[in-house]
Amino acid sequence: MTVLFLLFVIPLTVLLFLEIKEVNRRIDFTQKERMGAEVNRSLIRLMEHLLHHRGMMVAYLTGEASFKTDIENEHSRIATEIEAIELLSKRYGPSLKIEERWEDFKKEWQKLEFTENTLTIEESSGTHTKIIDNTIELISYIGETSNLILDPHITTYYLMDSITIHLPKLIDSLGQSRVLGVMAAISHKITPENKRRLTVLTGSIKYSMVEAEVRVKKAILRDPGIIVPLEGAINELDAKVNSFIGIIDNKIIDAPEIKVNEGAYYMDATEALNSAFKLYDAVYPSLDDLLQARISWYQTEKVFFIAIPLSIFAIFLYLFTAFARNTVSLGIARDNLRYQVEFEKLVASISTRFVNTSNGNSVSVMSDALQKIGEFVHVDTCYVSLFSSDGLKIDTLYEWCSEGIEPQKDVYTQLPVDKLPWATRKLKNFESLNIASLEDLPPEAGAEKAIWQATGVNSMLIISLGYHGTAIGFLGFNSIRIERKWTEQEISLLRIVGEFFVSIFEREKAEAALERLSVTDHLTQIFNRLKFENVLETEIQRARRHSRTFSLIMFDVDHFKKINDSFGHEAGDNVLRKLARIVSVHIRTIDVFARWGGEEFVILVLETHVEDAKSFAEKLRRDIESTSFYSGSLTCSFGVTEYCKTDDASTIIKRADEALYEAKSNGRNLVCVQ
Repeated sequence: MTVLFLLFVIPLTVLLFLEIKEVNRRIDFTQKERMGAEVNRSLIRLMEHLLHHRGMMVAYLTGEASFKTDIENEHSRIATEIEAIELLSKRYGPSLKIEERWEDFKKEWQKLEFTENTLTIEESSGTHTKIIDNTIELISYIGETSNLILDPHITTYYLMDSITIHLPKLIDSLGQSRVLGVMAAISHKITPENKRRLTVLTGSIKYSMVEAEVRVKKAILRDPGIIVPLEGAINELDAKVNSFIGIIDNKIIDAPEIKVNEGAYYMDATEALNSAFKLYDAVYPSLDDLLQARISWYQTEKVFFIAIPLSIFAIFLYLFTAFARNTVSLGIARDNLRYQVEFEKLVASISTRFVNTSNGNSVSVMSDALQKIGEFVHVDTCYVSLFSSDGLKIDTLYEWCSEGIEPQKDVYTQLPVDKLPWATRKLKNFESLNIASLEDLPPEAGAEKAIWQATGVNSMLIISLGYHGTAIGFLGFNSIRIERKWTEQEISLLRIVGEFFVSIFEREKAEAALERLSVTDHLTQIFNRLKFENVLETEIQRARRHSRTFSLIMFDVDHFKKINDSFGHEAGDNVLRKLARIVSVHIRTIDVFARWGGEEFVILVLETHVEDAKSFAEKLRRDIESTSFYSGSLTCSFGVTEYCKTDDASTIIKRADEALYEAKSNGRNLVCVQ
């Protein structure tokens, strides 16, 4: 009996020791997450003061001497935050591996402190921006070294993602917008490059705000207990940031003249920044409380495992008879835990690559991700398919097949959704399809069964992909060689992969929209001056290389000021919109039509000599004259010129402008050539 007792107790004791060791590992893992969150919170506080310091220095260097005292106060606040982070670096530095990066940061700041009064506005703003970028990079780095980006629980993962990735980007974009706007308000003008940067920044602000809010709201749905501290902060962020974006659009980017008061603009920008910091301050305690609760649970679990040996000795006979069963159960649990940890590492690596991927590289990211996921979960094919914009067709964008398996991408290429009515209905209701055998399909899935049997599928898992409450496609996994069924654990983890894929799609759409916005005139929706100047330079170089020609037409509205004075600026805007539509109808696809400024427009007529360009301008003049506008009849004056071999952009534009002036001087509603 003693031998049997030892044979029973020793292996079980070893297993309990391993379980306690695993619990200790999870406690250490989560404690490290709390360390990272604590250091990042102090870095955000430091970033807040760096942003204020940058804004004040820009104002001070432009002659606002009243900011001197405020700048000195910010120096003191920054020094206080640096001292606090210094203590955290000494305490957590070896665990988080941040000592070297932190020392580099302090050197950069000390160098700026020493030279700040000798720098130009551009140099000061650029140096500040570099230091702030390094702060954001350090926050992201700590997210990796502290295990935050590896967090295995969905609620805390969403909170972590909002304060480690999206809120810092939002704060940085707001800070840069504040500096550019203040510079424009002080000088009452803005360069085309700064206007383009400000346009891109407003798009980045909207994208980062939406992504941060979506993640916090998803965390609230998973754990409604955190709604009280977070809901008000989300609403305030939404209101303040949208108000600030409206000021940028209406008073700087789209304003014919910049008349915004720099002090009022600075305060509006600061309120938007403060609302982002308030959301961060609301999310951090919720995240920390959830991490601490998890540690408490692990510690309870640890006590439980310690208490088991005592119970073993008290009820030896019972444990002896149940030994085999418990051993198997513990082995399965350990295997499941190991599987989850390995899967989470894989998901984290995909997430990290996604975060660091630039626009245009999504194909390689998606292909690599599908291969890694497919090989890990041991399937024969996996793929990503999207619904068309009208929701009537399915198109497979990406597919991976294991060795020896024929691609099935053609099955879902431009496939009408009515070919898969049962599956489409389920997926658009965000239901996953876990099909262990096609024979298990319900009678109403007859159409699906026929298509899937034709491709040789035995089992499949299909996960719906959604964005902002709308199903946009699905992530599919097919087993062709054998039948299998996916566990809830696997499905839950694969849903996170699906969310990463959705983020790739939406980020590409957002960046494409930003690019369109930067080259489009807000009022008329045709190209803006910046885009036209770039195209003109390109066409001049092409004409020189290939001995080609083109003509330039410049025209404006006659007596446009009278329209504004008589009917109001809104009527004037309507006139410009309608005029742009009239001209656009006649523009060839190879030509370029843009708003030059105010009521002035330009047309680049490619492969066209001046005589034909004059005829084209004359046709436009007659069409405009014969069209009825809200303000009554309308006429335009045109200047036309042709490219010469000695021309650069300034000379050909000047010649077209002189021709336009000649048309104005000779009575308007004319076409003149130079």
